[in-house]
Amino acid sequence: MLKKEALLLIPNVLKVFLENGQIKSFTFDGRTTVKDVMVTLQDRLSLRHIEHFALVLEYSSPEHSHRFLLLQDKQPLAHVSPR
Repeated sequence: MLKKEALLLIPNVLKVFLENGQIKSFTFDGRTTVKDVMVTLQDRLSLRHIEHFALVLEYSSPEHSHRFLLLQDKQPLAHVSPR
């Protein structure tokens, strides 16, 4: 059985934490974009107006406790995941 921490170490897997407490995981390659994930979420969650939703990266920095970065649709996940 895998521990929760072990999931963070799986390469090419993006975990999306939804506001309702659900977690969705996506595998990606070098061509997968933020838009691809959004379309998949739209299908899985039956979202009608995808333009009202966005992916946001939450991270901590020494100067600020938490920062949020709005991800752009055309941004490849391979550039987002190292952050």
